[in-house]
Amino acid sequence: MSLGQVAAVVCYSERDRVWLEGIGSEAKEKVRVLTAVADDSIRVITEDEKEKIKAERTQGKEYFLADLTGCGEEEGVNLLKAFSLFKKRQRSQMRLVLGGRMDAFGGMEERLKTYKYRQDVDWDPGVPAGAAYAVLLPVEGNSLGTTLLRTWQAGVPVIAVNGGIFEEMAQGSVLGMAAGDPAALAGQMMRIYKEEDLRQELTRKGFERLKIYSRENFTQVLRVITEIAACKTREFLAQ
Repeated sequence: MSLGQVAAVVCYSERDRVWLEGIGSEAKEKVRVLTAVADDSIRVITEDEKEKIKAERTQGKEYFLADLTGCGEEEGVNLLKAFSLFKKRQRSQMRLVLGGRMDAFGGMEERLKTYKYRQDVDWDPGVPAGAAYAVLLPVEGNSLGTTLLRTWQAGVPVIAVNGGIFEEMAQGSVLGMAAGDPAALAGQMMRIYKEEDLRQELTRKGFERLKIYSRENFTQVLRVITEIAACKTREFLAQ
């Protein structure tokens, strides 16, 4: 009933559009996808800036940055398991930085106290993504994909959870991880660690995908929605 009365329905992903259109025939002509917008202020930092950040935040070591916004304790534990597998197999000095909003973690700090590789893990919500070796996005959270866009703008490759908005936005421009599978995540971390050509290719693809999420495209869709709403208002007032 509501879909029959509104001028337009706004959603933020193709997955949601398909779901809404399945509700009824009235929805098909009304649903508009309003995607996230890239932040023009984010840039690729210089090598000197990267080295300075690593010297100040990770003892000069390369690091994976995991954005854990929206994670629960289970996702956090799976991430630590994946990092353990990575360290066992690679025996590298790579560090893991836990960033993002982590207020939902509960006992995670206690777990870190007994974690085998705790000396290689930093809990630092403010560490910049631009100096990371790669960014890990193990959950969607509620970012509408803005975290992915910011990482692409910083010129950093991404490993992201499969099956959600990140996969839809990326279209093959990130390495996927299966939710709840630490071994699969560790495998992707090892790939991106060992294959420099892969890192560069993912970075290039990320820059290409950013063109779709430009402010111009966002404004164009928003203009269409506004025009539809204005037309509906005129029709209502004319009655």
